[in-house]
Amino acid sequence: MRENGAIIWIPPDHPLIANIGRLLERYIRKEFRDIYEVELALFEFVLEYERFAHETAYPSDAREKLLAEARARIIAKPRQAINVETLAAYYGLTRSHFSHFFKTHTGMTPAHYIAEVRAKEAAQMLLESDLPLKDVAAAWGFADVPHFCKVFRRFQYMSPGGYRQALGWRPGAHPDRRSQ
Repeated sequence: MRENGAIIWIPPDHPLIANIGRLLERYIRKEFRDIYEVELALFEFVLEYERFAHETAYPSDAREKLLAEARARIIAKPRQAINVETLAAYYGLTRSHFSHFFKTHTGMTPAHYIAEVRAKEAAQMLLESDLPLKDVAAAWGFADVPHFCKVFRRFQYMSPGGYRQALGWRPGAHPDRRSQ
């Protein structure tokens, strides 16, 4: 209410309106068999309302734009360990303000997102090259192989070497070298 006022406009074709209509219709016609059906219907209503509130507070376009911009900055200089301060400076914000801004719009911390992007890009590099782990780690700005392995495991749920094996990687078999 603080942000939107006491009245909330909901488009007539929104699923929340249909949910409210079904709930009222079933109540008026006394179609609920027991309190558990009432509870389930109310839970479905609250869930749909939460979805509506989330969509209103965090429009997906703004979220996706912010994530795309951050990803582009991270990928632009892979060898540099891009940090939250670097991204904050791009937006002209302090680290603290940017962290709150980012978390509010995306639901995750900027540090988590930076690590996730770097781990995913490193995973792609593991499959596309014969480079040893230390070179892949250096290419994506990780301090050393143990740090790389720790971060990689957090996002891929396995070690970098295990990842290569699980996805059928064989030394010398990546696409760039098959044609040579």
